[in-house]
Amino acid sequence: YRYLSTTDFVVLGFEISLLCLLVFDATEKYIFYSRYDTNPFLDVWNVVDAAAYVLFIAIMGTRLQAVKAMAESGFVPGTLAALDLSRAIKLWDDADALLASLALVLWVRSLKFMKESPWMGLAINTIQHAFSALLAVTVIAIILLIAFAHCAYLAFGSQLVQFSSFRSSMLECFQALFRDLDYNELYAAGTASGPIFYVTFHIFMSMIVMHLFIAVVVESFLSIRNAAAIRTWTFPPLFYFVTDVKKWYAEYKFNKAKAKRIAEKRHARELRAARGEDIEGEWDEELDGPRGVVAMDEAAQRESQNPQDNEHNLQQTDAKAMYVMVQARLDEVERSIDQKLMALDSFIAKTVSPLASVMEGLVRQQVDRAAAAAIESTMSARQGPSSGGGVFGAQANSAARRVLAENKQQKKDQ
Repeated sequence: YRYLSTTDFVVLGFEISLLCLLVFDATEKYIFYSRYDTNPFLDVWNVVDAAAYVLFIAIMGTRLQAVKAMAESGFVPGTLAALDLSRAIKLWDDADALLASLALVLWVRSLKFMKESPWMGLAINTIQHAFSALLAVTVIAIILLIAFAHCAYLAFGSQLVQFSSFRSSMLECFQALFRDLDYNELYAAGTASGPIFYVTFHIFMSMIVMHLFIAVVVESFLSIRNAAAIRTWTFPPLFYFVTDVKKWYAEYKFNKAKAKRIAEKRHARELRAARGEDIEGEWDEELDGPRGVVAMDEAAQRESQNPQDNEHNLQQTDAKAMYVMVQARLDEVERSIDQKLMALDSFIAKTVSPLASVMEGLVRQQVDRAAAAAIESTMSARQGPSSGGGVFGAQANSAARRVLAENKQQKKDQ
């Protein structure tokens, strides 16, 4: 019985419109992601949309239960009978709490569209880039907060009201992150434990954890700004607004001059045609458009004349778009593989090739030594003990010496 006045029914109209929009958005996402068989939760904004769907379903279910409980209690508007409406009121309050959460999610979702603006996108991309690191720091902060709250509850719970229960101790420690603890009360509660708790709490929570949050955000902001190559940093909204206005005005002047030029060419062609001149073979890309594009447009018009082929044409268009996207992804993978292969070639050229050259030199040295030893043994065997200082023995010895000298020279050259 919430809708009684005209304003209430206006609110009801907006709620019905929101329901229709959510159903339409969920249906569109389901058709798109089921057609291309992709994971929708890779995008964080789809997670926000899913949270909005779940909250809206929970709100509608809770309200229906509240209406049912109200009807079962026998409530009639305009009567003052004593009825037990506690369950219905509790359900309606729960629905209002869920509605507040939905409002917060929808306002957060509006940042998705502000992301397209350059200066707003810088801030939103910073938060998105730092989300995982912020989540890790938040978990660490919660663990430390629970530890300090438990410590304060055990040490000062019997003497200080703000630490008398674990819940109130948690609240006091959380509020102490943004204000100072009362040192005198802690010192009165424990002359040793009070100062130790005061100092350690401020070191870990106020100095380390809070500065970790700031450091993560600043580092993400600098990396996003450097990636976007933003060097001008006066007042971002004004700067980008002026840039957008200049760009729009330049495009407006260009399109206006082009339209004037086309109108003059068309008028001149009409005058020539009226005078009987042959203009059938003339072609002007600015006036008639590119030849290939015009041919494609004519073919598309001929195909669109058959209404039965519209769905087939749409499927072909989706397939072409998907093919282009997959081809771009394959090209990116191919470029990545080429870069890795080039890096591997460079590594081999710097490390493996010199090592192979050294190994080849060592093998050649061992072969030369073995060949020289075989020559010496053969010459000594042929010379024999009776050869003395014969001609053949002298020639063999000189040949062996010459081979050994050549091997040494080759080693020096290497």
